[in-house]
Amino acid sequence: MPRLVNRNENWYAARLVLVDYDLLKSFAVVGRSASFAAAARARSVSQPAISAQMKTLEGQLGLSLFDRSGRRATLTSVGETLLEAVLAAYDRIDQTIDKLVAEQSEVRGVVQIGGAGPFARLWLQRGVRQLAESYPDLEIRVRYCDGAEVEDEVRERRLDFGISTGAAAPADLRSAHITDEETLAVASSSYFATRYPPTSAADFRALDWIATEQQERLIRPWWKHVFGAKGLPPARFAYEVSDLNQVLEMVKSGLGVSVLPRYLAQASLDCGQLTMLEAKEGRSPSVKTRPVFLVWRNDTDESARFCAAREALLEASFDAQARSTQPKPPRTAFSDALPATRSRLPSRD
Repeated sequence: MPRLVNRNENWYAARLVLVDYDLLKSFAVVGRSASFAAAARARSVSQPAISAQMKTLEGQLGLSLFDRSGRRATLTSVGETLLEAVLAAYDRIDQTIDKLVAEQSEVRGVVQIGGAGPFARLWLQRGVRQLAESYPDLEIRVRYCDGAEVEDEVRERRLDFGISTGAAAPADLRSAHITDEETLAVASSSYFATRYPPTSAADFRALDWIATEQQERLIRPWWKHVFGAKGLPPARFAYEVSDLNQVLEMVKSGLGVSVLPRYLAQASLDCGQLTMLEAKEGRSPSVKTRPVFLVWRNDTDESARFCAAREALLEASFDAQARSTQPKPPRTAFSDALPATRSRLPSRD
């Protein structure tokens, strides 16, 4: 496209000249070629057309670029200076284009991923490991922040991807459903070594409950799902700790029972360290609470880096979903887990 160029530093006396950048391209080809004829072939035009273009450029610039006194036109000193500047500029442009194309087509650079809570930590371990193994040139930065801040961190471009939980995906961000948080009541078999397994809401209420200050959001929905309107969950907890990982460790050590997300308790369930509690008079012993989403900005450039990161993270979520839908190992009866030498407890009558 033509551009107006100011040829005078004193703008009061400035003279505006119209420079056609397409003519500069032809000039660069002429400067690199042995003759106007060779340049014409490179530009797919006739030799007279190339000659006319150079005369037009000289007229636009008001500069003599070629010495035509001999049989073959040669560059003047002014022409050589301009050619050097034009070639350097086009080289910079080519390098910039190559860099931008590489950034779009090659998986390298920085990707920032974040989320909150134990789910983000466990889930990102899978996704980030897969991403790092597949793309060694990719720099992956992981941040853990407060759950309420995740979406704002994405909006403000401090995160490329965020793990968000809520009733619905945020309308102003793009998202993909990862999974649904599933909760269940768990205990270790050692906790019931001298106790009867609970079967009713009253039995469950009498247990030693371990929880965090925020864990009521897990216990109440589970209690309502399993027991319905039959009473309220425990009014107080035997132990209150700072995070869910501490809850898990205390339950495994036999200090009490708790309601935990399946993703946090599953490994301990699989190896027999924990058992899922089920009330005989209740419903399904687990309940799905809130959905989990992977979120990113609407205006995100779909570069190779971004697409590779999103694919790896979503594949990690599919693996998690497949794991959660596989047949669960049978729940261990507490009597089966008790030592063979344990004496029979008297009946409760």
